[in-house]
Amino acid sequence: MKKKVKVVIIEDDLDTVKYLEKILTKENNDVSIEGFSCSIADAIDLINKTQPEIVLMDIVLKDGNAFAILDAFPNPSFEVIFISAHGEFIEKALEYYALNFLTKPINANRLLAIFKKYNTLKQRMFEFYKYEMLKEMIHENGKKFLLHVGNKHIAVNFADIIRCVADGNYTLFYLSDKRNLVASKSLGYYSDLLEKKNFFRASRFDLINLNHITSIYKKETIVLSNNDKVNISTRNKSKLVHMINELSL
Repeated sequence: MKKKVKVVIIEDDLDTVKYLEKILTKENNDVSIEGFSCSIADAIDLINKTQPEIVLMDIVLKDGNAFAILDAFPNPSFEVIFISAHGEFIEKALEYYALNFLTKPINANRLLAIFKKYNTLKQRMFEFYKYEMLKEMIHENGKKFLLHVGNKHIAVNFADIIRCVADGNYTLFYLSDKRNLVASKSLGYYSDLLEKKNFFRASRFDLINLNHITSIYKKETIVLSNNDKVNISTRNKSKLVHMINELSL
């Protein structure tokens, strides 16, 4: 089940609160409204208690200026969308690195577009950190890694991978136990991950495990342990020659 984005609303106009709730819950199933507050002190307590991802925040509240709330969170773990009928606060809002600034009356389509943008950025960051963690894991003398195949992850030993072949946005893994696995990432993705694990990019379409080479013909064709023949692209021949010289006695 997809995790919902936790949202807190800080607004002293009840009609605006109801309007925001209606937009976000009716048009966006990925949002969970964790609560709302109309004062600075209560807002700080609510944020600490609920740990939201996004705070929708009116700037002018009955008991003061909402910037005082953010001053209580010098290193916030949440994004802020400011809401105000006072356009003169935009410059000040930018100092707090706001995700966006909405002027009243609130445009529903614009609000939903901001949430869509947030979800896109969050997914990109998640993919980036996941990739970096996987890369670090692989380079720290690991012997296997998890291959995303369909709706599951399969543990694969580096030593068992003979060849990886590009198939559009997917990659076909040929393993020594004669399994062929279709992984849901491009060859470029795996080429970067496996570059320090004795893998050689033979061409745009092929990534091979050097430990599975049985012979090399005329410095342009490699024969692998499963008898596959892989042609080396012109641009990678110099790399192959260098590799042969290093491996030759």
